Amino acid sequence: MTILKSFIISTSLLMCSFSIDAKDCNKIIERFEASFVKELTMEDLSELEVCADNEYALDYLGGVYAQKDGPYYDEAKAVKFLSKSAQLGSISAKIDLAESYLLGSFTEINFDKAKFLAEEILKSKNTNNQLFAKYILAFIEAERGASGGKVKQQIQNDLFSAAKAGYKGASNLLLKLNKEKRLSSENSEKELLKLAARNGNMDAKFELALFLLKEKDIKGLSYIFELAHADYLDAQKYLVKYFRHKNERDSMLYWMKVAAKNGDPVVSNNYGAEILVSNTRKMQLTEEDDAIKYFYYAANNGVKEAFDNIGHHYKFFYCQTKEEYFYRKTIENYKQGTSPEKSSLRPQEICQ
Repeated sequence: MTILKSFIISTSLLMCSFSIDAKDCNKIIERFEASFVKELTMEDLSELEVCADNEYALDYLGGVYAQKDGPYYDEAKAVKFLSKSAQLGSISAKIDLAESYLLGSFTEINFDKAKFLAEEILKSKNTNNQLFAKYILAFIEAERGASGGKVKQQIQNDLFSAAKAGYKGASNLLLKLNKEKRLSSENSEKELLKLAARNGNMDAKFELALFLLKEKDIKGLSYIFELAHADYLDAQKYLVKYFRHKNERDSMLYWMKVAAKNGDPVVSNNYGAEILVSNTRKMQLTEEDDAIKYFYYAANNGVKEAFDNIGHHYKFFYCQTKEEYFYRKTIENYKQGTSPEKSSLRPQEICQ
């Protein structure tokens, strides 16, 4: 939902016609507008779909179908209902469609359609609406500009105004243009990273954190922790290295496990190895140990060293029990690891 959307929604009901049907639709909408999308049922949506002449109902429905992470995402329906709402005069629907055509949030990117809608929105007397329209038009002109050419000052100004107002697309584009050296005025990379980070760009926030840490600014580490707790993998991996360097093993293991569960196969293998070493020392290793789970994940995702570790894992069992099963599992994994020659070791040689 855009910044303007909450204001527009609060005033949209006043724009509906005063027919009995419209009032009935407003009652239906009022029941649902405080609901989370996941709380809605198909019956609820069908009930709203009968309000085909109510721009707010259409806008609301379009918003539900436009949520890519929601249970009812449907691009065709999102475009259908938002387009109908826009035709009835809804600025809110025009904004949602224009932004999606610009960034591809729930449709394919289409600058021509985004430009047409922005020009419609620009006619509004509302200052915020005009700011949004100028942002769309400036974005398109900057992206369509000659490769390597400087962006016009007015376009830059419009993009900066939009970025400061909270538009993520504008701050991201300014970062990109700055890296391409296409901005005509002097811009601090640090300030542009701050702007993008404030607008929700996690990559920019991580880059800013590293920038601050180089300057020995402790705020950089607080950003790393914020990102790590928000499941940003690179920040979690950073904390693994950070706590290893500080020799804080418990904290290192905590972040290794988090990063492994977040899908990093290399960290998964390393975390399994840490468990293997710890539990072997305590003689607490079992075949159901977590280590084997993390090794297999890493092995199945391209880390050949994980097969070595699985081999070592089962070698430990074999050397303790002399059970043939564990010997077979050991050889099986050595064959796929980094030292396949170990798979030729005979049972009497493997424990030497």
